[in-house]
Amino acid sequence: MDSTVTGGLIGVGGAVVGALSAEGLTVLRERRAMRRQLKRAVSAIENELLETASILNKALERGAWWPEGDEPKNEEWRRYRDVLAEEVDEATVVRGSILYSTVRSLAATRSNPLTPVSRGPLRRMLRDDPQGRSFFSLIWTDDRWPSAREEVEQTLADVWAFLLECMRPLHLRVFGNGVASLDGETRALGEKPATSPGTSQARGSPATSPTPPAPRL
Repeated sequence: MDSTVTGGLIGVGGAVVGALSAEGLTVLRERRAMRRQLKRAVSAIENELLETASILNKALERGAWWPEGDEPKNEEWRRYRDVLAEEVDEATVVRGSILYSTVRSLAATRSNPLTPVSRGPLRRMLRDDPQGRSFFSLIWTDDRWPSAREEVEQTLADVWAFLLECMRPLHLRVFGNGVASLDGETRALGEKPATSPGTSQARGSPATSPTPPAPRL
């Protein structure tokens, strides 16, 4: 074969190999970037839900709503929901959305007691708090929030169920066996959630008795 032809073929072959290599590197970089994004999504949503569990658990311990500005957040879920949807089935995303809606409904309940703060047994305590922002104005009383404890207990159970049944398997899939990153957060929550975190409890069912320590994710 003529050396010119041979050289041409080698040049064409080199160009093809170079193009394929470049494309392969681009795909690899994109996959790595997506993987990093997924890891950020999983960690952010887990931490947000762990913080929500902590807030609800403290509310149950105090028998009162959280202070102004300390309410459960949903920014990470809104930011990373679509990233999560690329990795899990639609039912999981729907379940997460319903859970966050339930948490938001607690905030609405907190803001709308059945009776004004100027009535009832707390009236004298609240003389210097006409806006109803003190701790006393957030205490769960039967005349203001008769079902607050049951609603918070149920929501806390739902949060733990989602963490254990949906997020934990995803965490293991994304991070492998590297679950230690969550241990510190889990221990920081306190040891006693109000309802058993291992199983979901149907809404409207009786509240469960004191429960075992919070599970480690």
